Amino acid sequence: MERAKKWIGLGLSVILLLQSVGYVNAEESSGESQEQILSLAEVSTEVNLDIGEKKEENIYYTVAPDVTRPQDILCISSDENIASIEAIAGDAGQDEFMVRIRITGKATGHADMTVSLNETGTILGKYSVEVSSEKASTEVKLDIGEKKEENIYYTVAPDVTRPQDIFCTSSDESIASIEAIAGDAGSDGLMVRIRITGKATGHADMTVSLNETGTILGKYSVEVSDKVYNDETNEYGTVIVKGNCGAPQIDKLTWTIYDTDENGIGDTLVIDGLGAMKDYATSAPWHAYKESFERLIVGPGVTHIGNNAFYKCENLTGNLILPEVLTSIGRDAFYKCNFYGDLIIPNSVTTIGNSAFSYCTAFSKLYLSDDLLKIGDFAFQGCSGFTGDLVIPNKVTSIGNFAFSYCGNFTGDLVIPDSVTNIASYAFAHCGELTGKLILPSELKSIPDGCFYMSGFTGNLILPQTVT
Repeated sequence: MERAKKWIGLGLSVILLLQSVGYVNAEESSGESQEQILSLAEVSTEVNLDIGEKKEENIYYTVAPDVTRPQDILCISSDENIASIEAIAGDAGQDEFMVRIRITGKATGHADMTVSLNETGTILGKYSVEVSSEKASTEVKLDIGEKKEENIYYTVAPDVTRPQDIFCTSSDESIASIEAIAGDAGSDGLMVRIRITGKATGHADMTVSLNETGTILGKYSVEVSDKVYNDETNEYGTVIVKGNCGAPQIDKLTWTIYDTDENGIGDTLVIDGLGAMKDYATSAPWHAYKESFERLIVGPGVTHIGNNAFYKCENLTGNLILPEVLTSIGRDAFYKCNFYGDLIIPNSVTTIGNSAFSYCTAFSKLYLSDDLLKIGDFAFQGCSGFTGDLVIPNKVTSIGNFAFSYCGNFTGDLVIPDSVTNIASYAFAHCGELTGKLILPSELKSIPDGCFYMSGFTGNLILPQTVT
């Protein structure tokens, strides 16, 4: 750029000298001679943009007249539909002037641009702009349950930074999810912080864009894997202890505790095989090691989670992924575990036992099985982390005592489908954030004690004619 300035200054000096001695006519010099100077001083700067992306740059110059206001600068694009250019600021220093320009990509294609002085037509800058629709994807590798957070910086309009102004999409929410969690505005631009969470083994493509304009701020290509599984050895790590846990006369399930990081401590419990797990009267055999293992993997062939299977295994964290063939979850199966993320009950499940998930406080959302028939007593009592809507599936017939009591962060309406014929005492007690409408099943015969105690429903309450 310094060399360009020198060429421009030198060229003007040559013109003035030639004019003074009569070799160049002053009127003619303003055209052809100026063109010769600019051919020495400027070549087009190549600019590559994505649709919606903006690029800003300062142009420094020493030519007369000494103007720096944006309105004194003429910016021209060969195709405004492809990309636009504008002068947005100017400044004058001791020896030179500056104008700041902004180029915005609008649609796929090519545009040539010039920046010149309004008064003389002197060209200050040239740009060759290519706009593409594909923003390169950032590759992200996660383990199941792992979260990655990242800041995205941008300067495109509108200048919004609130998470609710940002649109995040994942091609497969069951594999990995993405959300905007924070935003900020600084002197150099805007920022949004996003969080990507691995949920199950597989691939998902993600985009982050502005709600108002659809401008893409970021793309991600996400691979989620099971970090404890070694594809080469078909093992999870060093075996610490193992045994059988299949139901009587079936006995096709095994349990194994692995040391996956080779530190001599079993950190992962794997239930694998085909069929139903044994029901345990008090505690399962792996409970002797529950202070050390932090991760549970339930194999794809497990059809039943036994009673007390993971009772008070409070060190179990991460996402709980249940197999698609699972049909029932036993009593106290996951009582007081600390799994986080969404709890997705597969559509194959028809029965959830008493206290199956009681006081699992770290879950974020609940998705019940479409084929669910029975929700046991205390099934989700004290699951205070659940947020959003509580949707009772259309095949449920029975909701047990205290089933959702103290689930204080469900919100919105509660629609209990017509399939439900029995709601037990205190089933929805202390669900204080359920502040929408309460819609009861048309064939309900009775409403027991404390069923909706300390809930915050509003609107009209219509009791079915069958209630006695």
